[in-house]
Amino acid sequence: MKKTPIKYLAILIVSVAVVVISVSALTRVFVNKGFVVSYEQGIYETSREKALFLMNFPQSYIPYYNVGNAAYQEGDYISAVSYYNDALKFNPKEPWDCQIRINLALALLHLIDFDNLDSEEKIQNALSVLYQARGVLVKHGCAEDKGENGHNKDAQQLKDDIDKMIEKLQKNSQDDNNSDQDNQESKDDEEKDQSGGSSDSNKQKQQQQALEQNKKNAMQERQEEIDQLEEHNKYSGQNSGSGESDGEQEENGEGGGTSEDGDGNGTSSGPKHPW
Repeated sequence: MKKTPIKYLAILIVSVAVVVISVSALTRVFVNKGFVVSYEQGIYETSREKALFLMNFPQSYIPYYNVGNAAYQEGDYISAVSYYNDALKFNPKEPWDCQIRINLALALLHLIDFDNLDSEEKIQNALSVLYQARGVLVKHGCAEDKGENGHNKDAQQLKDDIDKMIEKLQKNSQDDNNSDQDNQESKDDEEKDQSGGSSDSNKQKQQQQALEQNKKNAMQERQEEIDQLEEHNKYSGQNSGSGESDGEQEENGEGGGTSEDGDGNGTSSGPKHPW
């Protein structure tokens, strides 16, 4: 039996490989073309495109990019972000790199609910996403970090718009913080005033009580002095031996009470307040 020459066997193997590669390439072309046609008609069927995830060489990023676009159109922005990131892992060349990055940045922006940024936490989360989208555009020079010299005009414009969003949110956040600080200071002032008013009221009450007590003590001491003086005069009149009667003493104005100003004029009207 005659053996087949090795060179013929090699030619056969190469021929089969070429046929397989050609069929695979044609299949990818038709599948991708069919997807694009359907996509433009608003039909986002991705089952066939997903079948190319493991066999779309050398442009392995294309099926991920296409499926990401379908998810974006259906409003599934989380899935779109995931597919775009998968597409970038295959290091696509220009212009595909910037196009994928633009779509990724737009999908990230759709994750922000700009109508309900009603708390500091939501604002900070939105800023985090905006910075992430900005970084996607700046990487590889699709947009310039500072300036207008990015090599993709659409990427540069989107980056500039994101910068304006960031500036606005930061201003709103600062205004909210200042407002919260002013409200807190106003609240603290009110509490301080209320506390101070209460403290002043208590202090006034204590002063009034002390004043009343001093008044009472002074009146009691004055009355004791009068009583002692009357008692002294009583015993003096009985034991003085002057022979003058009580009536004579009264006529001369030497008996009875004491003078208020100490001149013995008999015009005392009793104790007076010291204040």
